[in-house]
Amino acid sequence: MNQFYVYVIFRLNGIPCYVGKGKGGRWMQHIRRSCNIHLTRIYRQSGNDLPIVKVREHLTNLEACATEVALIGAIGRADLGRGPLVNLSDGGDGTGRRHADTTLQKLRSIAKGRSKAQSERNKGNKYGIGNKRSPEGQARVAASVIKTNSTRQVTPEYREKRREIAAALAESRGAEWRKWRAQRMREGLRRKPPGQTEFPL
Repeated sequence: MNQFYVYVIFRLNGIPCYVGKGKGGRWMQHIRRSCNIHLTRIYRQSGNDLPIVKVREHLTNLEACATEVALIGAIGRADLGRGPLVNLSDGGDGTGRRHADTTLQKLRSIAKGRSKAQSERNKGNKYGIGNKRSPEGQARVAASVIKTNSTRQVTPEYREKRREIAAALAESRGAEWRKWRAQRMREGLRRKPPGQTEFPL
């Protein structure tokens, strides 16, 4: 589908600083969510306002990739000393970055370590997700809820205070409201009907 486009982001002095491709609203969102630290720095220094122009629209993905590669090659990348663009790749799909094998191995080790640590933490948690699914775990959770609720006893003083608040509220709203409220309670209507404005509950 021809839904892709190619855009150019310019510095405030009119010099292009980035060429990108995308679809939908990417061309407006890219600067605010960019992983390119150079582009982010330029964006912040400009007061979070850089000119963006779509140079070609209604392209297929392959056409957009080819156009992006051609523009980056024609304008030139700053990291290669060939131009003003802060693009980190020559364009096309992907960022162009490749981690070294040693870096990839370190990342894998970190991920495995985190997974193992999480598993160890869950083993000692009797209320963990895995334990909740078993009958014994569900029984433990139910017992814990009952124990917690048993400590939340309503005292006579608390009940009396609630009655005083309810009486004061009813008195402030008047006899008509009390009559209307009693009627609704008899009918089992605890919520206002659509469009009801008088006597809000």
